[in-house]
Formats: sequence, C-alpha cells, structure tokens
Amino acid sequence: MNLNSLFKSVLTLCVCFFVTVHASFAQDAYPTKKPITLITPYPAGGASDVLTRILGASLSKTLGQVVTVQNQTGAGGTIGSRFVANAPADGYTLLLQHFSMATGPYLYKDLQFDPLKSFEHVGLFAETAFILVSGKQFAPNNMKELVEHIKLNKEKVTFATGGIGSGGHLFGIILEQSLGTKITPVHYRGAAPAMVDVLAGRVDLLCDSPGPVKPHLVTGALKPFALTGPNRLAGVPNIPTVAETQYKELTMSLWYGLYAPKGTPKAIVDRISEALQVAMKDRSIDTQLDKIDTALLSPDQGTPNALYKRLSNEMDMWGPVIKKAGVIPE
Repeated sequence: MNLNSLFKSVLTLCVCFFVTVHASFAQDAYPTKKPITLITPYPAGGASDVLTRILGASLSKTLGQVVTVQNQTGAGGTIGSRFVANAPADGYTLLLQHFSMATGPYLYKDLQFDPLKSFEHVGLFAETAFILVSGKQFAPNNMKELVEHIKLNKEKVTFATGGIGSGGHLFGIILEQSLGTKITPVHYRGAAPAMVDVLAGRVDLLCDSPGPVKPHLVTGALKPFALTGPNRLAGVPNIPTVAETQYKELTMSLWYGLYAPKGTPKAIVDRISEALQVAMKDRSIDTQLDKIDTALLSPDQGTPNALYKRLSNEMDMWGPVIKKAGVIPE
C-alpha cells in the first residue's frame, strides 16, 4: 500500500469515527435546549387535548426540557398526524393520537402518510371508552332488551353519529354487523347536534365519549346501556362493559399512542419511551385521568413494539369491518 492509499484509508476511518461519535453524542445529549413540540390533532379543551397536556407536563419533568403542546386540527385528526409524519426526525416533534390512526386509511383517500411506515412507534399510553345511550323515551332499559328491540325493528332503529367515520359511527357498524341486521345511521356535523336529537327522542341511540354524556345521565335525560371498553371507568362505576352484558364482540376502546417521525434515532425513541413509562407509573397522573374518564395502560405497553402491534392488529380488524359497511373513503 502506497502512502497516498494509506492516507486515504486513515482519513476515511477518521471521518467514520467522527460521524459515529458525533451522532452518538447528539443522541446522548437529547434533549438539548431546544423545546419539544407535542402535537394533538384535536381542538383545545377536549379530552384528547387535556390528556396530551398531562402527558406533556410529565415528559417535560422527566426529560428536563420544555414540552409545548400544539393543536393541529382538522380532517378527523389526519392533518396533525401528517404534520408529524413530515417533521424532522430528531425527536423534537411528537404526536399523541388515538385509535383513528388505525381507521384513517379506510376512511380517507389521500392520507399522505402510512400509519405503520411513516412513524416511529414510541408506545401506548392510555385508553377510554364510549358509552352507548338513548333518550329516556326509548323503550329498552338494558342491553338484552336493546338487542331484542333492534332485531325486531331493524332499520326502524336510528343511530346518531358525530359524522361518518366517527367513533360513534364505527360502534354502530360493529353493532349491526354483530347482530346480523341493519340499523339506520343519522350523521351530524359533530356529536353536539347528535346529542340534541337523542335527548329530544328524534333519534334512538348514540355512542359518545363520557364527557358529554355524564351530565345527562345525572339528570336522567339519558339512560346508559353499556361501556364499549374492556374495563369499567371510575367516573361511571355503575355502567357495565359490553362484555359484562354478554356482548364481548362489541368491545371497542379509544386508545392513545405516542409517535415520532420515521427515522428518529432508536436511542432517542427509546429515551422518549422510557419517559412515557415513567408517566404511566405515576399515580398522580392516574388521578388526573380519572377526571376525564381515561385510564393509564400498564407500563409494559409503553414500548415501540406494543404500539406497533396494537396498531397493526386494529388496522387488520377495522379494514374489513369498514369495507363491509360500504363506507366510501372521502
């Protein structure tokens, strides 16, 4: 080997060493003085926004860096998700998104991101459930009576939704597919006008998150049939789950996962995941989540593999369900 070749080889080794050390140092130093932006794709003041801010405060404390929550809303949460998918892969832009990450590919024609391929999956965080309710005028008083009523009246039974592809709409789909019959969806632009018509008895059923439902349960204007999640919620302890009413196949939870842009270094993803698990072990956070009828998942679910597996499984489940229902992507 001549001196020129030797010099080039040594120079190449030095460059590789410098790049490796620099990358390692950059990851070890994460986070630096640069603030972390945590995106919620839903409006300020709602349960998703509150949950995101609770997590952001915990991540900030654990990571020793400012975490700023931003609301990037619109198109059923897809705008905020797309924003993060296109953000720099440096760990400074994160997304807290719920189960609509799994249903979006079957509801929207042009997502411009792939839930499985466009993100690093940091971990699961928490989950809540929907409550299936009717106005007080509706005849059935429990799930058994409701199922009998639906089978007898079929399409005469109406089901209010907050819009095509909303959680309430999707529950209506699995309800009718499980019972092998048809019910008539009535779509609104948001859950609030849907609630008005259910309270007035103009529409029979509604499946909505606990926040808007609970005040009307207290007054008796609405009556509950079941929670859609796997476990009872502390805020509505007397409402049974669908599994407890012998309809386990109707189980549907609103679960939340934390995401980073694809290509974010593994060391950074792992560090964020560790901080996420700290939050999931924090009993004070558990108490805060009780106030918004949400429950922490077990800390072993706060890992990249757990989130990827949950997301993949739910995409496999929702695809055929939505297609069978004849929902046309927008």
